[in-house]
Amino acid sequence: MIASSPVSPLADSEQVGGLDQDFLRAAATIDAGRLAAYTLAERYYRGDIDSKLTDRAKEFLEASGLPYGENFCESVVDLLADRLRISGVTSDDEDFASWVWGVLWDRKRLDAHQGVIHTETLKLGAAYLIVDWDAAGYPCVTFNDPEHCQVAYEDGRTIWAAKWWTSAARGPLNPKGTALVRMIIYWPDRIEAYYRLSSDEGGDWARWVDEGEPWPMDWTHDGQPLG
Repeated sequence: MIASSPVSPLADSEQVGGLDQDFLRAAATIDAGRLAAYTLAERYYRGDIDSKLTDRAKEFLEASGLPYGENFCESVVDLLADRLRISGVTSDDEDFASWVWGVLWDRKRLDAHQGVIHTETLKLGAAYLIVDWDAAGYPCVTFNDPEHCQVAYEDGRTIWAAKWWTSAARGPLNPKGTALVRMIIYWPDRIEAYYRLSSDEGGDWARWVDEGEPWPMDWTHDGQPLG
């Protein structure tokens, strides 16, 4: 059964039953140390850091109303990002490689996206790309802020990956366009979608069901997980 509107509290919704709320909250929570590292890296890139100056220099700058910061990080990151360019695609299937490079690459403007992806990865030390498909069935690559993504590993293998964001998009579960926190968890064999009321961050997650779609969405081919 699909609820006609967001339920408050979510614990009363049929979509909450049987869900591991502790796991879902942990999946949507970034380690404080990791978040602090991203913030520090961003500050260094912007030059928003304390600089050691003599008292005389400080007085001069304050009197002139000029901000001061020695920003070497931005130049280093941008120079390296500018040198990183994907120059081609190779594959055992030449037709496939030709299609990726000649059709998909240009159609999705991946030449423009790679600059942002490279810069953000070098700046923060992490970045996440999610490959989906558009209404026409073409694959599309989307950059995701590492502050809103998390990946779990075990013995070097990816166990699951999660991304979350705020959305007011209307749908069967949200006909009024209420601001919600959405989350998707990618498993090797399935994709699970969730939501919670953004005003209740400590509240429970519930299943998000798109009209006409199963929950969870199958992610296999010939019975084998796609990974």
